Amino acid sequence: MGAGLALCRWLPKLLPHLLGRFLFWVGIPLQVFALCRHTDFSQALSVSSLVTLAVLCTGLSLALLIFPLLRRWQPQWVGLASEVDAVTEAARQGSFTLAVMLGNVGFIGLAVAPSLVSAPYLGWLVLYSVAHNIAGTYGAGVLVASHFSPNEITHNWRSRLISLLRLPSIWAIALGALMQGQTLPSGLETTVQTAAHAVVPAALVLGGLRLRQLQGWRSLRLALPPVCVRMLVIPLLAGLVLTLVGLQGDSRLAMVLQAGMPTGFAGLILAEEYNLDRELLASSILLSTLMLFLTLPLWVWLFGSSV
Repeated sequence: MGAGLALCRWLPKLLPHLLGRFLFWVGIPLQVFALCRHTDFSQALSVSSLVTLAVLCTGLSLALLIFPLLRRWQPQWVGLASEVDAVTEAARQGSFTLAVMLGNVGFIGLAVAPSLVSAPYLGWLVLYSVAHNIAGTYGAGVLVASHFSPNEITHNWRSRLISLLRLPSIWAIALGALMQGQTLPSGLETTVQTAAHAVVPAALVLGGLRLRQLQGWRSLRLALPPVCVRMLVIPLLAGLVLTLVGLQGDSRLAMVLQAGMPTGFAGLILAEEYNLDRELLASSILLSTLMLFLTLPLWVWLFGSSV
């Protein structure tokens, strides 16, 4: 990310868009393929996967409910003028929804959460990440981005379904699942794994390039509503509901920590591909990552105990 920030002024202005599209069409599918080849789908209906789907649905519902209220009652707070055109508003709502719904459960979640829960629940963290990436980022996330994209001329569900079936990530999921247990040639296996590992640093560089373009307090104010929902409301609801259904201790904490991870870089990649509001997503990534230092001890204190 520091490299993106430092080199932004000397790099071509088109580079962030080209890098985002490359990740969307090549890098992410390779990562998904590698992930699915080594995922045990027999555990797909585990508690962690069901919690993941519930959290995704909650984030999507809250975003679709809150944005129209903000647009109506506090247009200046989210940086929308009253005369804003419908295309710009749709792009901003799409980014708002992605910022709320998609969390960085892989790069940050799997780096932070394992040190805070006991060994028997590490698998819950991994399954949460897999289910989130497949069902959230490359499933619901793509549908949301496509729905609010200014590039989309038609808005019927049939055309959107056809567009979804054309996505390389969808085929990568299917191909990875079908090739489980099959041995690839050593050179090809090394290439796939290396390319998959390169996706995260490339996404961080893209984030740095976009962060360089933020406009100070205006950008952070723009990100404040979705970040508050992402970092406070969603994990708190997850923790309360899990407590009510009888989940306690590290199992509950593992799910709450993943539900409260910062806005994911994948949202920015989708924004590049579908021409959504890049400023809103980049500022949400920055602000939510900084807020993690405050919310992390809060969730450990509230939901780390079995009582």
